[in-house]
Amino acid sequence: IKVGVISSNGRFVSPEKGNFPEKIKKRLVLKDEKLCFEVSDGVYLTQKDIRQVQLAKGAVRSGVEALLASKNVEASQVDLIQIAGSFGYHLRAKSLIHIGLLPKEFEDKIEFVGNTSKTGGNAFLLNTSFRSEMKKLVEKVEVVELANQPGFDNLFVKCLSF
Repeated sequence: IKVGVISSNGRFVSPEKGNFPEKIKKRLVLKDEKLCFEVSDGVYLTQKDIRQVQLAKGAVRSGVEALLASKNVEASQVDLIQIAGSFGYHLRAKSLIHIGLLPKEFEDKIEFVGNTSKTGGNAFLLNTSFRSEMKKLVEKVEVVELANQPGFDNLFVKCLSF
């Protein structure tokens, strides 16, 4: 995306049409008669791979946007974004912003917090006061059915673009 090999609609840009360095052009190859990007020897990024990322990105971003809208909150008003699990081990905040997974207003507010389910599970099992706090917290949780939000389908489609 950054060098222009992938367009905003998620399609590969052909080497003839793209304005990117020669070393990048050489990595755009035909495999099984389909354009793909050779990441390393024998490892390829395919159009199908990009679509999977695009669908996941669209789901996350539209969920964020719908949740913000449901609470009448602007992205700039959010103080902290915590990303848990192995998802955060392999990504950089700038990359998440660059592909549009998260709003640009979140860039300096992202914190990767590791395996919180393991930590929380241990605390829940071993700490009675933590268990009591969690029970109180659960009572305050409000479920927001994103698919039932007005215009969610259109929002999801809009969020598919890079």
